[in-house]
Amino acid sequence: MPAPLTARAFACLVLASPTAWSLGADCNQNGIPDDQDIAAGTSADCNQNGVPDECDLAEGNALDCNQNGVPDECDLAEGNALDCNQNGVPDSCDLGSGTSADCNANGILDDCDLSNGISQDCNQNGAPDECDTGDGISLDCNANLVPDECEVDCDGNGVPDDCDTGTGASPDCNQNGIPDSCDLAAGTSSDCNGNSVPDECDLAGGGSSDCNGNGQPDECDLASGSAQDCNQNAIPDACDLASGTSSDCDSNAVPDECDPDCNQNAVPDACDIGAGTSEDCNQNGSPDECDTTDGTSEDANSNTIPDECENSFNVIVVLADDLAVDVLEMYDSINPYEGSTDPFASLLYVDAPNLQALADGGVTFTQANAGPVCSVARASLLSGVYPRRHGVGTSIRYDHVGEYPLGLAEFGDPGFVYLTIADVMQAGGRRTGLFGKWHLGLPTPEMDPGGNGTPGALGWDGIAQRGRFADYRCTFRNLDDHPFPPGAQGGYYHYFRSDNGNIEPLTGYVTTLQFAEALEYCNEVHEPFFALVAPNACHSPWDELPPAELVNTAEYLEGAPTILKNYGATVEAFDTELGNLVNGLDPGRRQRTMIIVVGDNGTDERVLESARDDHLYDLGATYDALLGSASARFKSSVYERGMRVPMIVNWEGIDQPGRSSDAIVDMVDVFKTAMDFVEGGAGDVDGISFLPVLEDASIGIVEHARTASRAEFHEDNGARELATDMREVGYSLMLPDSRRFKLHREFLVPSMAVSDQLFQLRAASGLETDPWELVPLPIGAGQPFHDEYLTVAGSLAPGLEYNFCTSEPNSTGQASVMGSVGSSSISADDLVLVADNVTPGQFGVFFYGPGETQIPFGNGFRCVGGGTAGIVRFLIVTANPLGDLISAVDYEHVNPPNPSRIHPGSTWKFQAWYRDPEAGGSGFDLSDGRSITFLP
Repeated sequence: MPAPLTARAFACLVLASPTAWSLGADCNQNGIPDDQDIAAGTSADCNQNGVPDECDLAEGNALDCNQNGVPDECDLAEGNALDCNQNGVPDSCDLGSGTSADCNANGILDDCDLSNGISQDCNQNGAPDECDTGDGISLDCNANLVPDECEVDCDGNGVPDDCDTGTGASPDCNQNGIPDSCDLAAGTSSDCNGNSVPDECDLAGGGSSDCNGNGQPDECDLASGSAQDCNQNAIPDACDLASGTSSDCDSNAVPDECDPDCNQNAVPDACDIGAGTSEDCNQNGSPDECDTTDGTSEDANSNTIPDECENSFNVIVVLADDLAVDVLEMYDSINPYEGSTDPFASLLYVDAPNLQALADGGVTFTQANAGPVCSVARASLLSGVYPRRHGVGTSIRYDHVGEYPLGLAEFGDPGFVYLTIADVMQAGGRRTGLFGKWHLGLPTPEMDPGGNGTPGALGWDGIAQRGRFADYRCTFRNLDDHPFPPGAQGGYYHYFRSDNGNIEPLTGYVTTLQFAEALEYCNEVHEPFFALVAPNACHSPWDELPPAELVNTAEYLEGAPTILKNYGATVEAFDTELGNLVNGLDPGRRQRTMIIVVGDNGTDERVLESARDDHLYDLGATYDALLGSASARFKSSVYERGMRVPMIVNWEGIDQPGRSSDAIVDMVDVFKTAMDFVEGGAGDVDGISFLPVLEDASIGIVEHARTASRAEFHEDNGARELATDMREVGYSLMLPDSRRFKLHREFLVPSMAVSDQLFQLRAASGLETDPWELVPLPIGAGQPFHDEYLTVAGSLAPGLEYNFCTSEPNSTGQASVMGSVGSSSISADDLVLVADNVTPGQFGVFFYGPGETQIPFGNGFRCVGGGTAGIVRFLIVTANPLGDLISAVDYEHVNPPNPSRIHPGSTWKFQAWYRDPEAGGSGFDLSDGRSITFLP
């Protein structure tokens, strides 16, 4: 084969395509065509370009930076070399040539470490942080391979926070890796005391205490006012109390040593008061002894009791309607059961534990007398005067309105000029409340659609206008009288009630409501107070039984109803609710309260008749005689059983509690006693206080100031112009020798003749002789008891002669007061009128009329009203040198024709008018007034 030709052909191929070797090329000159080298594997062609790699490398057509005989692109493609930065150069060559660094010597280019996240470059200087710290380019105080300039430096001091805290350069008391100063600056910790230490560290380290566990140092609680430190011991008061370091006797969350202690006995004033070691009568939170010492209150008698509190007692009067002594075991000694029936074993004596409890702690009066019917007793209690003065002589009803011009005959109609007990109590600073039955007014026609309403009557408004209690909740009258709720017959479960003028129909047992409302008032009203609780119980109707839980005697609720059983159940329900009132009172208020329970009139004979007729009880000869009498002897009469009522007084100041007293007591005495008890002014009243009987057990029927009891019963109602309008008047008088006589006097209409009966209730020995007025005594001249009759008839029971109105001082500096000498007996004809302290040597005149008033006149007051009868004048007289104006009553001269005639049974009001020129003004003045009731 010719050689030159082959060489030329190869040369041509090379020139034609330097990268495409012709068949038979041998770039490595090993005598083997390249393609055969490649095919045989004796040469590699990693890039598959048909040229052995060693030729690519030799010719410079491929690089082999690591000199491993393999083109770099093949090292990279086959994974034999890394090119993390994808620059086509193996990383080892980048490192070898210095085009890339591997500062951490991990075989990975630094920029690849950073881009892949294997290393961080927090300061963005292109070098891994560990190299910065390793090479000293950056500091790494905590050796965490993070340059310090990249660490948290909350305080900006150029030192990472953990280094500051780790070296102690910055405290980290709560070990949260943050300097305390930064916690405080960021508000993640507080420093309430400003000591540059987080509060939680102060507390944990004991630098501050947190006694109340609210997470705040105590000194900060105190500084912010969220806690108090009254004793300035740097400990919150609540902690002093919780630890027992301080006491808190009054539970007001204030240490006792910080509470007021005006008497300096190391006991807070409130605790002295609460424990009873000091009194606070005026309820100003200061012990009385401090008020009187520091001048807050006057103490005129130096008894350490503020003058304004000399009497801060409360009074509750419970006026029970038709509550009979005949059904109460405590009155067994005066109940004349003489037959075979045992009142203890039968249904006669009710089970009344609450009345008995009051009696056991008080005084039971066995000689208490009221009016013959409920309206009379109510008016006497409210006014403190007898019916002849207040005008209510019988039940207030439409058919008891007179035809004479005396007003409508409601309580307080024209002619009545007296204050009520509510007026006087309120004037003395007491709150007043009335709860229960009113029964002192007439219904309007609208209230009584049955035609028995009275045109012009006050109706419901009369409670406020005439009773004048500051607070009242009342039914109008008896529950079986109009007004009735719509669609219902009135009774204990259906009734109208006025709540301070708001009239509404109600259901529910009325006794429960009345006592509950009274209890709420007595516990909530500001002390001192006066409350009159006058429930409808125990008056009829008795056709509905009380709720069974209020009744103690099961027999009352069983079988066919009778008046005796239904009445007994009503009384026991009254007793239960009375107990709820007494026992429900706040203990402190109860201690300061006098409770008077009194009936309003004598026994309703229907109850005893039911016992006799329905139950066939043998009540004995006395009851048989009384029930069979031709004249009424029980309720609606002025005989003993018509006016005798139960009366129990309970108060902590009673001498020898649990006793009975035979002292004579009238209903008008309740007014006077209540006023004496609270040390108030009772005004012009007929009552006599029985407070001495309560305070001294030795005072009984003989020693007590009241020696006579008076009852009146007259029709029609209205303030009396003439006593001839009376139908019945009864007197009882206690004589000095301890004999007790009862005069029953009736004025016979129209003749006005006097019919008298005299009874001896008690003998000189003190033993009872005829206590129930069964045998009248002979009273004619020459009869054994004629002298006693004259004594009783001639003696004026309280209220038959009295002064009223007021007089003003004249030029002598004195006020003239009316008096009389002699008797008011017309047959004796010895009555002399006297007005003292008038101007000596000046003339004057006496005059009289039927009414009482008080109208400014001259330099004083005119006390006598003329009414329809007019004014009658005596002859002119001249005052003696002592200043006495004197005039005998000349019945012939002063007696004009009716209606101004003085005759037995009439009552007239007298006054003196006299000249007083030295006083100036009108030049005349007047005495006070004097009322005189004339006897035969």
